[in-house]
Amino acid sequence: MSKREAKIKHGTQPGTIRVEWKIQQPEEAQTIIANEEMTLATFKATIARLEKDFGPIEVIDERKAD
Repeated sequence: MSKREAKIKHGTQPGTIRVEWKIQQPEEAQTIIANEEMTLATFKATIARLEKDFGPIEVIDERKAD
C-alpha cells in the first residue's frame, strides 16, 4: 500500500507555509521526499497536480493556531 502525505508547517516568510512531502510508491520501489516553502495557493495547485499523478494525498496541518 502506498503512503502519501503532506505536512504543513509555518513558513519563514509572511504569507508562506512550509510543506514536507512524502510520497511512497512501493510498487515502483521509490520514495519522493521534499521540503518546500510556498504560498497556500501554490500548495493547492501543486497538491491537485500530484494527486492526479499519484492518487489521494493525506494533508496533515501542523501549524499552531495564532
